[in-house]
Amino acid sequence: TAANTLPAEIDAIRTHGVEPDALPAVHLLTNGRYSVMLTSAGAGYSRWQGLAITRWREDPVVAGHGSWLYVGDRQSGESWSATLAPRGGEPTGYIARFSEGRAEFSRDDGALTTTTVVLISPEDDAEVRRVSVANRGSHSRHINLTSLIELTLGSQSTDLAHPAFARMFVETEHLEGPVLIAHRRPRGSDDPAIWVAHFAVVDGEAAGATTWDTDRGSFVGRGRSAADPVGLTQPLAGRAGTVLDPVLALRCPVVVAPGQTTRVSFWTIAAASREALIDSIDRQNSASAFDRAQVGAWTQAQIERRFLMLDLRAAADFQRLAAHIVNAGAALAPPPELVARAAGPQSSLWVHGISGDRPIVIVRIDDPRDMKLVAEMLLAFEFLRARALAFDLVILNERKASYIQDLQTAIDDAVRGVRMRAAPVIDCGEIYTLRSDIMLEAQVASLRALARVELVASRGALRRQLQRTEPPADVAAAPLPAPCLPRSGRPRDEALPRAETVEFWNGFGGFHDDG
Repeated sequence: TAANTLPAEIDAIRTHGVEPDALPAVHLLTNGRYSVMLTSAGAGYSRWQGLAITRWREDPVVAGHGSWLYVGDRQSGESWSATLAPRGGEPTGYIARFSEGRAEFSRDDGALTTTTVVLISPEDDAEVRRVSVANRGSHSRHINLTSLIELTLGSQSTDLAHPAFARMFVETEHLEGPVLIAHRRPRGSDDPAIWVAHFAVVDGEAAGATTWDTDRGSFVGRGRSAADPVGLTQPLAGRAGTVLDPVLALRCPVVVAPGQTTRVSFWTIAAASREALIDSIDRQNSASAFDRAQVGAWTQAQIERRFLMLDLRAAADFQRLAAHIVNAGAALAPPPELVARAAGPQSSLWVHGISGDRPIVIVRIDDPRDMKLVAEMLLAFEFLRARALAFDLVILNERKASYIQDLQTAIDDAVRGVRMRAAPVIDCGEIYTLRSDIMLEAQVASLRALARVELVASRGALRRQLQRTEPPADVAAAPLPAPCLPRSGRPRDEALPRAETVEFWNGFGGFHDDG
């Protein structure tokens, strides 16, 4: 039985349309070693054993990074992306469906319907993106399906610090099939080895040989981006070796007859050695491999959910929480007046043993009767940590000082149960338990201000707090002095540019008349 025919609770399936959400929805997939993050527009990243396979930048406005799939009509010359990003166009219909172990994107463009299913195989450290093109018209359509992966093959921090230098150590090669392989030359004996392969399996009528390229300069082009690559309008160059900016790009020409559907599965596989990579390619390079991955991904999701004793609705809530961790949003963020008043440098967290390198989720509690939220968040931490989402969970006990530390004892017991269970090998964050009665008031305020998500146990369960659309006012915050002269320079000025006084306002800034 195919996995998509198995029963599922309707509350566990999250759907998103073409209209952007206030906070981009995300979905996390994993097999325990290989993980994928996807937004409702189709952007995201792929990671293996803590190493970034694809390039990723946190940007809530522009969905500019991910593994892209393009659809091109060779007769009309038009092209668009299989998801909304990066080359969205104007689809007549679009929907993204997220369920446990699976992401599906469907869009209509004229007589063509493109459906993209993303899965992670539990059999190997591999992801598959199957594109199905259905032709509802009366004439055959000649379609080019093109993939593009911008490679990192290293730690995310290294790529952020010096991306041009990091690219110099990536080499690519081409095998018959075609199969594209990339690996990073180690700079030292302690550098982890990573090998990645990319290939396509056509299930339908091919209209020619699959072509390829691994040079971003020739595929994307000078001064262009993934939203408008020059490679969509010209043949792929077929370059491999030591290129200045490595990518993996494949193009599969297919014919879609009237009333028929053609499917192409684009596989990306990671391994620690070339030999292991070749073995994985041999196992997955067939039309039946997608069906095995589909059933295996569904089965693994159910096993994990039962191990954590989660229902499908709770798992969906944790995925919604992930959106607030990946992209900073306003609804669950600390009150703006607190951030303006108390936000300090990252080093202000070090006194608590918190590095500040990862996003912080803080849970405030002052009553033992509200321990349900703490238990929920500990489950959420385990669930998201298994999906390689790195963040620090801080449980802040705000109960007044007392000889009877019943609340702190309950918190410590709950946290101890999580720490006793096996954790992933990769570093995906820590749990911290702090007491406000032994902290300075300024330390508490600074910790809250630097958190990305703030939950208050007295406000109810996680699901209820996720439904909030506006951040609550901080009743404990003192009024800000006005005008205030910050250390960095000039005082606050009401005449500074605002949305109504500038041109081309994009939510962050714009152009002012006087420059």
